[in-house]
Amino acid sequence: MKEREITIAEKPYKVYVSDIDGKDGWDRFSIIGSILGSILIPFMVLFVGNLLSEQQEKSSQIARQAQQLGMLIDHLSSENPRERKIAMDIANFLAKNDQIPKELIPALIDSVVTDESAIVAKAASEVLAEVEKQDAKLKEQIQQGVVGLPPRIYFHIIHESQRKSAEKLAAELTTKLSSIRLSVPGVTKRHGPAISQLRFFKQEEKAEAGQIAEVIKKIGVDVELIDLSKQYQNSTHIRPRHYELWLGGDFIFN
Repeated sequence: MKEREITIAEKPYKVYVSDIDGKDGWDRFSIIGSILGSILIPFMVLFVGNLLSEQQEKSSQIARQAQQLGMLIDHLSSENPRERKIAMDIANFLAKNDQIPKELIPALIDSVVTDESAIVAKAASEVLAEVEKQDAKLKEQIQQGVVGLPPRIYFHIIHESQRKSAEKLAAELTTKLSSIRLSVPGVTKRHGPAISQLRFFKQEEKAEAGQIAEVIKKIGVDVELIDLSKQYQNSTHIRPRHYELWLGGDFIFN
């Protein structure tokens, strides 16, 4: 046997090899293989361990996202509008931090279209606008989802005594404009103008707003058409075909 020194990974190792030429190659192979094995096996164990840890972390992350998604959907489908609004605020926070589950997009679009609360529907629009800022790829999906949205008119009254008259006007208006699926989410009491106004916010919706104003007048309520497109034309916080009817202080409808 002869003593020889070999270098592996910049470290010297003393090995003994056979004097017999026929066996010399096999002995060298065996020795080098055992040395490499002793060096590489710990690295392989570490690599496999890290890989399993990454997979476990991904699984945990998916589980957390699924739980988060389920909780948000539960709150968004609540009968309590306040709870739905809080859920929208949480969704908005997640959207601003690019953490909102993409699977929630259809539910947000549905809220914009169908939620009876004007406040919740507007909040849903704001969440979708934030999602569009964070992820341009989702913008097309969102825009396709809101294409063909029916018009919505948000009623505002100054005095609580006007509520029944406003609700009666809303019922008659939606009946007369059922062909365009017009809806009135509700009536909100807020400080407003002395004269009744129908407000629109996009220049391309001026014609439709004018038609709605004419129907309101024919029903028996005088209303002034107000163009706010200069301020809100490029706003991403207002859904398409969004109108507001601000009923003046002298509004009465029998």
